[in-house]
Amino acid sequence: MDHEGYTIILNRLIRTCRQGDYGFRRCAVHVQDAELKSVFAARGAECARAAADLVRLAQHGGRPADGPTVDRSQRLAAAAPNGWSAVKGMLVGFDDAALLEECQRAERNAMATYGDALEESLPEPLRSLLERQQAAARRSHDCLRKLQLRERHGG
Repeated sequence: MDHEGYTIILNRLIRTCRQGDYGFRRCAVHVQDAELKSVFAARGAECARAAADLVRLAQHGGRPADGPTVDRSQRLAAAAPNGWSAVKGMLVGFDDAALLEECQRAERNAMATYGDALEESLPEPLRSLLERQQAAARRSHDCLRKLQLRERHGG
């Protein structure tokens, strides 16, 4: 794979991480449960760190997603609907269960995005970084699932 291919993969993942940062932090503001508030805020911060790590890699031979040299195809891809678009304008009035469900859905989408990237032939350390970040999304999803089950069973 050439640098252009790596740049496309990195930019897709940078957008995914930034959307996760935004979505989790917005959910943390609107959720009532203190534990969920803490979990959402922590995951948002983790997504922000993941995006920063990816940007650093992209700057070593690529173009980060928000740089001045982003080409037209990258701008169009960035404008496409994302996993958090359903949440942006409707958070107020959502109950904790709905926010928890939306966060799980977003983590499934993130895991799929990482899975698609990991199907490519990637050099180290990029592959290792993506595997670690995908594992973090999986752990987050599993944690959210456990919290959802706890909420459903009243405890």
